[in-house]
Amino acid sequence: MPVTIKMLLDQYTEILRKIYGSHLKTVILYGSYARGDYKTDSDIDIMILLDLSDMDI
Repeated sequence: MPVTIKMLLDQYTEILRKIYGSHLKTVILYGSYARGDYKTDSDIDIMILLDLSDMDI
């Protein structure tokens, strides 16, 4: 994974931590970047898991 993408994901995760605090359980990278077979036009697939209900978000 390119360093710029890794830095972007780290920054995004930090923003999520500031917003959701202890309710943020994990941020999961999946898809082509997680597999390592990404291309220049690949998107970044992430899953954000919180311990909040839909109404609380």
